[in-house]
Amino acid sequence: MVGVASAFWGEEAGAVICLAGTAAPEPEELRAFCRERLAAFKVPAYWLFVDSFPLTATGKVRKDVLSARFAVA
Repeated sequence: MVGVASAFWGEEAGAVICLAGTAAPEPEELRAFCRERLAAFKVPAYWLFVDSFPLTATGKVRKDVLSARFAVA
C-alpha cells in the first residue's frame, strides 16, 4: 500500500501488486475481496500491477518510486 495524492481527501490508498503468474485479476475482483475483509476506508482506491518492486540497496521496497508511478498512471 502506498499513498496516492487526492484533491478531496489529501491522500488515498493505492495497492501495488506484483504478479507471480501470467493471469492478472481484475481490479473489481480485488476490490470485492478487500471489501469483505477490510474497513471501507482501507480498501484501495487505485491499483497498479508491476513486474517487480523497486528495491533499495538493502532490499527494502521504494514506496516513493511506486507512489510517483500512480501520478503518471
